[in-house]
Amino acid sequence: MHSRLTPAARQSSVKNTPAPGDPVERWPPGIGPFRSERFDLGEVRGRLAGMDGLMQNSVAAPTLPGRSYFLQRQLWRSALWGVLGTVAIVATIAALDAAGLKAPKAPPVIQVAPFFVAIGIFIAQYLLPRVRVDQEGIHRRILWWWDLWPWEDFTDGLVTYGTYRHGYRHTTKPFWSQRLELSVLEPEAAEEIDRLIKRVWTPPDPPECPETLVLTLKRPGRPVLTMTADGISFTHKNQTVTSSWDDLPMVTIWRLAADRPDSRTMIFELSDREIRLGRPVHNGQQLQTWSGPTAEVVSLFVMKHARRLRDYAIGGDARTFDELEAKREVQLGRLEKNLIVMRRMCWVIGALCAASPLVCPWPAAVMMSLYLAMPVGMYRSANSRLKEIRADLDRQQTALLEQAGSAAGLLQAS
Repeated sequence: MHSRLTPAARQSSVKNTPAPGDPVERWPPGIGPFRSERFDLGEVRGRLAGMDGLMQNSVAAPTLPGRSYFLQRQLWRSALWGVLGTVAIVATIAALDAAGLKAPKAPPVIQVAPFFVAIGIFIAQYLLPRVRVDQEGIHRRILWWWDLWPWEDFTDGLVTYGTYRHGYRHTTKPFWSQRLELSVLEPEAAEEIDRLIKRVWTPPDPPECPETLVLTLKRPGRPVLTMTADGISFTHKNQTVTSSWDDLPMVTIWRLAADRPDSRTMIFELSDREIRLGRPVHNGQQLQTWSGPTAEVVSLFVMKHARRLRDYAIGGDARTFDELEAKREVQLGRLEKNLIVMRRMCWVIGALCAASPLVCPWPAAVMMSLYLAMPVGMYRSANSRLKEIRADLDRQQTALLEQAGSAAGLLQAS
């Protein structure tokens, strides 16, 4: 089990706004006047020319020297199990057909096998390299073809933030090739490519901060949340609750990364209720639970006016002990609930498969038992992911404790 932090070891991440007139700017990292160090495009290409691990690719693949990246291990294993599963299904159908044991109304193997073979071929493409980086740019695989994202597109401002932490969206490409998602790769590989991109990337300019924001929440009754420099007001069913920024207990912002200007979730804690602004992902598309200004504008407005604020990042290492505890509660809590559901699903499907010979011929029971591998594989993958997150959170806790110890040593020495 992971160790809990003592109250004395915790470091507050609540931001208190200075009094009016103090010459202090409060900008989220990466969208204010300060930007991280950027490198020349020629220097990046020079470094790419010396990359290790060169791989031979097919004729359709880029021919310049570079490095190829595969799916992360758990996704690659899932694709491999999918291919092996389709092979097992086709082999079982063929064996039953050859032995004459199939059901009377079952279609012949010549009609069923091509369908499963097509599924297996489609899944097999996920076993090939998904991303390739070379001097031309970043190549992403779309089925059996490659799509190039030139380095010049990153420097010219044609690429903006994507749906996920290590994701980017191209503003001029067709809709089927607009997204570059590096999160499907190994975390180390995604970080490596992400750092390389940010050396030449020109992020979009920060939005202008208006004087008033009006957000209509997409829920029954269509409540309205209004923000001004004085405070916020929430109107629902002809009832209005108003709070100044000084009286607002807390605002919590969850970002995908600390250097992103947008937010994934924003929580306003009023005295009698909690208002949550979320941005769920559906079919790879980023949605909003409200209509009105974008998440970048809302986040910038709150960062400018909120007196008590928690600014947390889902990805990357925790910057404070409070952020670490919040990440532990959110990430582990969600995965543990999913594991409970998956475990129950495995038991239910296992019971159905065990009882299937009593109600149907054994060939059909054999075919039904093959589907048990799917929930079992999902459970094993989620359980492995839970262990990885626990280990990573423990590593972040150790790093924070070491930083706190080093800071205390410097203070004593001074």
